[in-house]
Amino acid sequence: MAEFLEFPVGYFYIKPATSPLVSSTQNLVVDIDHPICFLSFNGWTDWTINRKVIIARQMNKRNNNMHNFDQLWSYEDGFLINKELQSCLEPESVKAGSRLYLQHRKIESQAANQKWVLTKEGHIKLKDKPFMLEAKEKCIALTDISSKILASQFIIMPLHPVKKGVPSVVIGVVRLELICAEGLLRNGCYVSDSNRNYNSYVQVYHADNYENIIAKTKVINDDPNPVWNEVHYLPVNYVGEIFILDLMTSNIIFEARRNCRLEITNELVKEVSEGIYEGTPDGINVWRRLSAGRIHYKAIFFPLEPLPRPTPEFLSNLEEKPLDRSTFYVLITLQAPNGGFPPSVKLANLFGYVSQKQLLKLYKSQCCEERILKINPTVWTTSMILWFLHFLLNEYKSEWGYIYYRAEQFISKEIADLEIEETVVATGRKAVRERFDITETESKINRITRETISITHVRLILKCQQNTGAYPLTDDLARSFGYENTKKLQTTFNTYKNTHSKSQKINPQIWSTIMVLYFYRYVAIDQKKEWYPTFERSYRWLWAQLKGNESDKQECFKIVSSFIKDYHDVKDDIMEMDHDFENEIAEIPSINNPQEFDQKPYGIARIEIISAKNLSQTDSNPYVKISNLATSWIYDDTRVIYNNCNPVWEQVFYIPVYNIHENLNLQIFNYNALLNDTLLGFYIFDLKSIIKEYPNNSYEVKKLKLDVNLIYEESNSGQLSFVADFFLLSELEDLEIITTTNVSIRHLYLLMAYQNQYGYFELTNTLARLFNFFSKKELIKAFSDFVQKDEKVRSLDNKIWGTLLVTSFLKVLLWKERCEWISAYNRAENWLNENVTDLEIEERLFNYSNKFVIQHFNVTQWIDETQQRSVGVLGKKKIVIFCK
Repeated sequence: MAEFLEFPVGYFYIKPATSPLVSSTQNLVVDIDHPICFLSFNGWTDWTINRKVIIARQMNKRNNNMHNFDQLWSYEDGFLINKELQSCLEPESVKAGSRLYLQHRKIESQAANQKWVLTKEGHIKLKDKPFMLEAKEKCIALTDISSKILASQFIIMPLHPVKKGVPSVVIGVVRLELICAEGLLRNGCYVSDSNRNYNSYVQVYHADNYENIIAKTKVINDDPNPVWNEVHYLPVNYVGEIFILDLMTSNIIFEARRNCRLEITNELVKEVSEGIYEGTPDGINVWRRLSAGRIHYKAIFFPLEPLPRPTPEFLSNLEEKPLDRSTFYVLITLQAPNGGFPPSVKLANLFGYVSQKQLLKLYKSQCCEERILKINPTVWTTSMILWFLHFLLNEYKSEWGYIYYRAEQFISKEIADLEIEETVVATGRKAVRERFDITETESKINRITRETISITHVRLILKCQQNTGAYPLTDDLARSFGYENTKKLQTTFNTYKNTHSKSQKINPQIWSTIMVLYFYRYVAIDQKKEWYPTFERSYRWLWAQLKGNESDKQECFKIVSSFIKDYHDVKDDIMEMDHDFENEIAEIPSINNPQEFDQKPYGIARIEIISAKNLSQTDSNPYVKISNLATSWIYDDTRVIYNNCNPVWEQVFYIPVYNIHENLNLQIFNYNALLNDTLLGFYIFDLKSIIKEYPNNSYEVKKLKLDVNLIYEESNSGQLSFVADFFLLSELEDLEIITTTNVSIRHLYLLMAYQNQYGYFELTNTLARLFNFFSKKELIKAFSDFVQKDEKVRSLDNKIWGTLLVTSFLKVLLWKERCEWISAYNRAENWLNENVTDLEIEERLFNYSNKFVIQHFNVTQWIDETQQRSVGVLGKKKIVIFCK
């Protein structure tokens, strides 16, 4: 029988002992290639597989102080696993000359091409196949075992030498309690007269890898002495390991970064015998000085205890002795840097299985959809861990929050589809309940509680929010609450409401919006960072609907609050947390003093989408979607350019800005008439790059021409060219009386600031002044008198009047600028078509509006015949307006 050597425990470099380049091998290691584009299937892209394995120079980041994870490997159960991508070494095919690639880890019965051994001569061989690795020029390939002269010898160099007999490179975990910081006002880091909108938080990462955040606290606003009192856990690989505690403090003007080192020393851990460690009794409790101020934290080390060997009596033993902290500590060490929990024997042991094959079989037994079975198995196991934490380690929920968050983010990033993500997580739940025989009454199975809600539920609800802040009652919203459809939710709520309220005059959308807000507060409190940015907008919308009806407002909020508590099993501790939240939102002006709140926008952002180039799919039909990053509200789309990877749009969009701290998401999609449109790449545009706020409430704006790289799956995916500009509303409103001789594009900017998300223009006093009226009341009366004999037109909503008058204003007075307003005009036209369904009335309204504007501004001269036709001077029917 052939003799084999053991691969080292932990991470290591694989170095060829002889150079394929006939030069020194000192700096050559096995690495992975970085392709320009990646394999795509099922509408999403997986960048962790089909990566070529190559020979390259050993590279360290940050002047050799950090290791390059692309070049590090580990060995587990025969698999050679790349540290960066957590994917396994596999030949393209089992024959001489085949190149080596990275692929997802396969189940045992299919993993023969992924199992490797290290021979005593230093060859790396397929365990059950007669092939070895050969280091060729810049690549790795298979060679037949009979040609040993071609097979390369390799030197395995451990990253951190470990002592013989140590069962695992992870020796334990550190419980890190981040308590508070103080003195952050020093050294000019805060400006005393602008001490507002500051965000302070701590993030923790390994000294060798600043890109993977292991722990992160909540953000504390407007406090130079922030208090966190949060517990996080750090996996420890060896004594002497160093972690960085980064205290971040920022506002829109600057970002300050202060950090200190947490070194795993004898103050925390001692080696009592070879490979056996224990923590010091009290750990450490220290104040560490920063470049400005200081931070207070505690740390204590806990060694890992071996998991009990899986036996047929696993479940009965679990009933006698439930899982405790020792299991929790082991679980922490199994989380990969990307947040996922890859399949492994140790992970299977947590479920009472002896192999990962059994663990994956459990998930597949609960999966009913073929598309889910094609997903990376690490997503399956990670979804099961979410529910393992909920059902079996819920006692430690206050301590596994960030571990859970990283796992959720991994699933979301891998799948990039909320519908599929929801199914994946639900399947993980069924698998855990099946394995651990967890039963729930039928009435509770579909009822979402704090214990069962996931980040996917919250994101699905956020997608239902309209730009106004309202949440209409839809089937998607009902399902996110745990109901089968809208009818079931309405029936349940109406039955409850009718026993508590005599009021029947409240709009159903008001009820559903209040329901969402209390659902967030009582059920999704642990996902607060997802929904909090949208909370204020919903409250403002509710206040506008209930304005002047304080008694109705109080009654509605009281009924819905009680309903959510009763139907979603809200515990007393949540009510205590909500009391703190009420104090927090009481500081928000639009909630505390809604009568004083002005919803007027800061101004208008002008975004001109010019072109894109080098898109990833040569046969794509690209278009650009502009949306709000925080809320996913869609502002507008460009037209589709067919069969072109270098499209040119040259389209202008105007976006009213109510919050200068928002980001725009510029996404390029591939249009597909039959299937879902697929994302080709995106760019996040920060509005603060074109508008800067100063402490004295003044602003500086600028225009930018940008050529940016599009990102998709953390890689470049082509380039996008666009122009971004900003116009302050305060500088636009002080305008003289408008005539045909002084009307300019500045008036267009002011108009665009008042276009609603849906496309309509609501009549306001500012809008009326653009028509040279003092107030909207005067404008309404003037137009009403103009159409006084047409009762059907007179009965239409003022939003319809306002929208038609603005479109006429654009065509009559700003025809030269039509390339600037054509996108906004089309949105307004679409809204009108949806809200004025009688074509005859629409035609009459169109003619009234054009004539009113022509007469009111005494327009007698025209630019061209097309303009005359567009306003009915030549012909009476609407024409389609084009911008050349």
